[in-house]
Amino acid sequence: MFSSKIYKLIDILAFVFTLIILHAFFNVRIEKEGAYTGLIAVNILLFVLLIIFFRYLAEKITKKVYLILILSIGFLLRLWWINVINTVAVSDFGILLKTAKHIASGDFDFIHRQYEWYFYNYPYNIPFVLYEALIYKIFHSVWIIKFLNVIYSMISIFLIYLISKNLSNEKAGLTALSIAAVFPNYVYVNSVLSNQVLAMMLILTGIYLFIRQKKLAYTGLFLAMAQIIRPLAIVFLIGIFIYLIIKLFTEKINNSLDRLKKISISAIQLFGTYYATIFIVFFIINLTGLPKKSMFYNPIPYYKFLVGLNHQSNGKANKEDADLTKIATDFKQEALNKIKERINDKKALISLFRKKVHNFWGIYNTDMYWSYKGIKKSNDVFDFYTFYLYAAMVFLSALTALLMFFQKINHHSITQYLWILLLLFGFIYLWIEIQARYRYSILFIFIIFSGISADYLYKKQ
Repeated sequence: MFSSKIYKLIDILAFVFTLIILHAFFNVRIEKEGAYTGLIAVNILLFVLLIIFFRYLAEKITKKVYLILILSIGFLLRLWWINVINTVAVSDFGILLKTAKHIASGDFDFIHRQYEWYFYNYPYNIPFVLYEALIYKIFHSVWIIKFLNVIYSMISIFLIYLISKNLSNEKAGLTALSIAAVFPNYVYVNSVLSNQVLAMMLILTGIYLFIRQKKLAYTGLFLAMAQIIRPLAIVFLIGIFIYLIIKLFTEKINNSLDRLKKISISAIQLFGTYYATIFIVFFIINLTGLPKKSMFYNPIPYYKFLVGLNHQSNGKANKEDADLTKIATDFKQEALNKIKERINDKKALISLFRKKVHNFWGIYNTDMYWSYKGIKKSNDVFDFYTFYLYAAMVFLSALTALLMFFQKINHHSITQYLWILLLLFGFIYLWIEIQARYRYSILFIFIIFSGISADYLYKKQ
């Protein structure tokens, strides 16, 4: 009984949160672009029908043929994109690539000569630089790094299929695969020399192993590798921990000691492998002498909160906070002092939270902006398609939350883990720096739930 109430509470919270995201989406379309509510709703409905059509195709074609067809389309789209769109690496991406090329040529002192301040403040980027340097050393080609992104992206969409299939059923999995294969965000991010694509593949691998109830040591290993590449996997780890805690108090096992022992062993495997992997890799990197300080020194959480709580910039990157990283003698302490100042005014803080929800969940994703960087053209059609498909997925996710609440669909209990993740991200991004491209790591949740809803709606026809 208690178990049912906890899960129903999670369903309701997820439903409310998805409605908040949709509200932010409508506000952006109405305020910034003058669209009418009715027109917005019709466009979302059309994209919902498109997703249901994917489910229809999954019914009409054999699984083997469908998998080959969708995976081929997904691969060709991504391959076409990285060949047609010659994205120029600028900003952080440019710094990372330039440093990687120097390291590949044997110039390990380049970091200290040119970008010591950057890697002092953002040491978490060093592992990805070493990854790029290795690839460039072997192939002497930036295109190969982009091509590997395509491979990682294809593995990711196949993992989305496997996760969906295990949480729901085969047809829901195939529908989710179809969405992921053609979703523009998952296509044009491959030409950007970002650590997001590789990290996402590792994260999804960890989630899949967790869902399959494999030893959590393997989940911990893949999440650790993802965290080393991009410091985001810790959120997925915390999500698993929260899920295990809920399971501890809700799972019906006669012997409470056996229950505690089982959960404890899982947690030890998960966290032990996770932190051991990070420790070993960071220790080895420290031996190279590349970090000015130890890799275990990480000021970035303070910076993320500092930026995220900046009322003037609405939680986005800004010159004031960026300059502080360069001039502060004790950045952590100075950042902490500013953070305390910024959370002091509770009324202003609530106002900031509203703006951040609007600006993070409701605006266009900026993956296309970075993909087109340095190229004198853009395509509003892609933006339109991406934005409304995103809204349709959020709408179907809200429907999934309701269906789960009223127990209208069969699903694995671990499905609740995805809701926990979404709510966790929603809470965290109230406090830390926001950029629309950060949604990339969350979109798979909406894709999976869209597949589940589309399957339900198709069956009800």
